[in-house]
Amino acid sequence: MTDLKILARLDALGVVAWDTAPPEQGRIRFQDRSGSMVAHARFRVILSYGPGDIYTMGWSIAAYRTAGIPFVGREEAGEPAVVHRASREEAWQRGQEIAAKIGAQGAYWAATLLLAIDDLTEGAASVSTAPTEGQRYAELAHALLTAEELPVEIDPYHKRPVYEALRAAGQLRPEMLTMMVFVLEGDLNEIAVAQKEVTAGDVPGLISAYWKLPAWRPRADLIDLLKLRREAELEPIWLDVLRAPNGRAEDSIHMAKAVALARLDGDLERWNDYWFDWPLTRREAWRRVEARGRA
Repeated sequence: MTDLKILARLDALGVVAWDTAPPEQGRIRFQDRSGSMVAHARFRVILSYGPGDIYTMGWSIAAYRTAGIPFVGREEAGEPAVVHRASREEAWQRGQEIAAKIGAQGAYWAATLLLAIDDLTEGAASVSTAPTEGQRYAELAHALLTAEELPVEIDPYHKRPVYEALRAAGQLRPEMLTMMVFVLEGDLNEIAVAQKEVTAGDVPGLISAYWKLPAWRPRADLIDLLKLRREAELEPIWLDVLRAPNGRAEDSIHMAKAVALARLDGDLERWNDYWFDWPLTRREAWRRVEARGRA
């Protein structure tokens, strides 16, 4: 039976934050306002909610399989893989049903992820101390963060951990790791020079790096680095950057949206149209994000 009192237990402990880094270990730590760990448990991803009125079952998300993040399997969670026009409450109801079906202790929302929780234990875990926010950002292995969860900028103290995580992943050749320094620092001049150095072989690693960047500005600057590439697998990140908040008409986020829209149109020459018409870019970005949410 699912323990329907699990949320009450966490509330009684004063839980206001959680941490799952590194996510492939399948451990979640709960923290109070002081930052102290007051409980810990095992988790498996049931589903991910959003963007839009959509939820996706964890077994259907390839990134989780690749990264080794634990999830409730298809045979347990069942069909369908993706549910459109579903409210967060409907996602919660399905998640609770699945948690009960698999005999989990309870279900818990961790931002957009609904987790099955087991072995909830009060007090600090007998493992190393919880990672810092910068380390948690550096170890993000999935892309399904809502637009609201991504800040515009990376805290300067977090840039080094993000870079080290990208380097340790071993998916980028040395020249592209250098490019990631320019991306993290927002050096648009160096990025513009480097665009022609990006090869087809670099694209998969740079796509993976994009999803691990924990803020919109570096994601936008990486879009600029990829400006000359036209591989079909880039479409998800062209669409993703359109969710970024609208800044000034001359900033790099606007530039990235102009690039993304032109690439989605299949005509890079349209980049100038979007770049010089900020209201058009804003309208088209919103239209495509809305269409994606309804798809």
